[in-house]
Amino acid sequence: MTNLIPLPQNRQQRRSYKKFEKKVGTLTLKQFFELLRCPKNRDEVFRSLQPKVRRKFKKLLAEHCDVIAAIATEDILHEKTGKVYKKGTVFLIDGHTRRVIWTNEYEEGLGNWCDHLPEEINVTYYYIASYKDLCDLYDHFDNSSSTEKTADKYYGACKVNEFELSNPKLKQVMAIQYAAHKLYPTVFTSPKAMSTYDLEEVAFRFKDALLALDKVGGGTFKKGKNKKAYTMATTPIICALLMAFKKHGVRLDENGTCSHPLFEIAQKLNKGHLNNTADDGKMDGVSHIVNEWTYDLLIKEKAFNFNTIDKELSFCLYWIEAHLSDKRLEKI
Repeated sequence: MTNLIPLPQNRQQRRSYKKFEKKVGTLTLKQFFELLRCPKNRDEVFRSLQPKVRRKFKKLLAEHCDVIAAIATEDILHEKTGKVYKKGTVFLIDGHTRRVIWTNEYEEGLGNWCDHLPEEINVTYYYIASYKDLCDLYDHFDNSSSTEKTADKYYGACKVNEFELSNPKLKQVMAIQYAAHKLYPTVFTSPKAMSTYDLEEVAFRFKDALLALDKVGGGTFKKGKNKKAYTMATTPIICALLMAFKKHGVRLDENGTCSHPLFEIAQKLNKGHLNNTADDGKMDGVSHIVNEWTYDLLIKEKAFNFNTIDKELSFCLYWIEAHLSDKRLEKI
């Protein structure tokens, strides 16, 4: 088989690697609209509504008419979902957001989205033979333009695994990356700068836990009354809950609710449950976590950093398990 893209494995090598076997062509606007969306792509509809993006594409420039696509040289199987992309499938790799903007302008024709629509688009095609090739190609052009953040990649990873999250705090990546690293350290060797392919695997492994935690608080974690007030929406607590949910197999019931005892613990953490009225000074696990995050009794620094996260995680996980076992203990 010929014309496969020889993508290096190392991220830095991919950034500096210049020579790809490719072919170029042109598309009409209608043909461009019909290209298959890359399953890894971020939320281009949301992005098209951002003011800075609207300004960028308001005036049609020559460079806007150059896009990247991929052609499958054989049937491509996505093992997680079982979906098969047939040989010859053409994926749009770079150009999704401008396509939304041009589509809106094409349909409305009022000049609100851009001043002109292109008559044709220049496209550079790369050849792929596997789903991994598709991810690597997507990462390559993402890295070269530095336009997409890890949170955008994570959104795409969830979409590929056929789910979306409502809670904005669960759409952030630090907690889920660290939970994956801690539970699977040989698979995810670092909690930072995960590739698109790795994030898709993370979303696949934590799907049930994420969907269950997404139901806590009706899809929004409760905020503290002031900047120093307790809130569950901190990286260590969210990370600990994801790890605990995954360990204990927490998932939604068929009716969309969750009956697992850990779900109720998460609900109590979200509400700031504090039960320290017993004469013997013993508290349940949730109260210990809320108390610590309120008064800084053991861990002085609560802002996330890699120097304190292990101590904070250990603290949260210990007291989550203690609460699950219905233990009431004195403060440490």
